[in-house]
Amino acid sequence: MRSCWLPAIVGGPFARRRAAALLRFVRDGRDRAGLRTIVLPRTAAGRGVPMAKTVRELTVGNAGSSLRLAVAVDPAAIAAHRSQRSALQSNLRMAEEWDLDIALDLAIPTSAAWEAEAAVLRLLPRLRIVRLPCRSDRVADDTTRVVERTVAMLVDQGYAGTFSLLPPPSHGMDMQSAARAADAVRQMHRDILLRYERIAQDVAYNPRLGRLPGGYEPR
Repeated sequence: MRSCWLPAIVGGPFARRRAAALLRFVRDGRDRAGLRTIVLPRTAAGRGVPMAKTVRELTVGNAGSSLRLAVAVDPAAIAAHRSQRSALQSNLRMAEEWDLDIALDLAIPTSAAWEAEAAVLRLLPRLRIVRLPCRSDRVADDTTRVVERTVAMLVDQGYAGTFSLLPPPSHGMDMQSAARAADAVRQMHRDILLRYERIAQDVAYNPRLGRLPGGYEPR
């Protein structure tokens, strides 16, 4: 188990009991399943049990382990921001100040206003996880285009982090629905691997393509 995405706040009935169960799950994942990263949203709204402080203690108090805490960047919210650059820079500064990783969450429907390529370049110093929605219908909408542009830029930049593939929502518990969801995940996995293979072939054909300019600072 590589990553675990948690809510910022656990609310509703029996919130404390459910929050405690979540933390037990995280500890078991850390100790038994090789959990590497816990992802939390940057902001928390509503009433309930906040998860950030306790989860942070699990990571900093875990000597000898590579368990990390990542803050989730929500493109759907930032795309509506007047200045995506300043919003992204704010997330990056916070991650650097608190020694956090960054997780880019494209699972939420995102508008075409999201500057995918610029966002990747700006976040790459701390970007460790990218969550992608897997679609079974392959509809060419804004979210699909943003995902494709993001993956293309990540591959071009030699991204070596984790892709977290989210299966499409299932409207039933039958085997056919589960099979369609699994097929969508496998197809996304194949598409990503093919992009990396094409880059590797291009570099093998022309080694100069593998020498990217160093020290590039997006503006």
